Amino acid sequence: MSSEPSLLQMPDIVLTEIVKKCDYPSIQSLRKVCRDLRNIVEDVNPEFHFTDVYIMHTLYLILTFNNTECIIYPEGKRVSICYKNNGLNCIVFMLKPIWNEPDPLVNTNSIDRFCADFAIAMSSEKSIIQKLAVNLSTPEDESICNDHAYLVKSLKSKISLLKVQKLELSLRKNSHIIDFLQLLDPNYLQTIQITSFSEEEPLADIDRISKLEQFKKAKELVVHLHFITTPFEYFSHFEKVTVWYRTVTMDMLRSLAQVCPDVQMSDLLIVSDDLHIF
Repeated sequence: MSSEPSLLQMPDIVLTEIVKKCDYPSIQSLRKVCRDLRNIVEDVNPEFHFTDVYIMHTLYLILTFNNTECIIYPEGKRVSICYKNNGLNCIVFMLKPIWNEPDPLVNTNSIDRFCADFAIAMSSEKSIIQKLAVNLSTPEDESICNDHAYLVKSLKSKISLLKVQKLELSLRKNSHIIDFLQLLDPNYLQTIQITSFSEEEPLADIDRISKLEQFKKAKELVVHLHFITTPFEYFSHFEKVTVWYRTVTMDMLRSLAQVCPDVQMSDLLIVSDDLHIF
């Protein structure tokens, strides 16, 4: 009795259509089967149509696609993949109702593996991603800070500019604000949201931040959980701004009226610990 034909024995046109129909987890599985299948996947370069992407780094890395979906894969579209170091090796596994921890990838760093997978996924994405959320808010220690720095450096070296409408950052180290803004295509970025857990003011480096095309072209800025002292002039090009000031003075409001003459007092919601208008 003859054996059933393998996937690679199918006509190219059939195999191409199969690859196009595969979702992200299936494509990742195909890539690991053999070099020939990996080459076919790379030639077809199927698009996954992610609505949003979430990156979280605590004791290990989590990469989530379609994070706003309530139901996780395979029943739903939400796909969460964990990357954690195990000595000199790396363990990669998908979060799902029932799973077994796989064999480790030998002599592989979790950040390197994460960045490689992320770059592959993003290189296939031709549509605009609604939101990229990055959470690097884990309480600082030296090893985690070093990991965060290496993660940012690796991402910048591996990916092209991402087409993202909204960037949400939750950070312990404010210097990463510039790093992540530089990952995005300024022609698509509309909203920048920053939640800072640092003792330093998140926009302390506003002179450098304001020179980025991503900052110049965005339409909305939100800064949470931290009072700032940044002059209003830096925000005059935004259509909407939500920031916290510890003190609001009449001089500040006059300055606002000068740089944003179209703004009416009825458009302002002023929340401050110490409001000095008179």
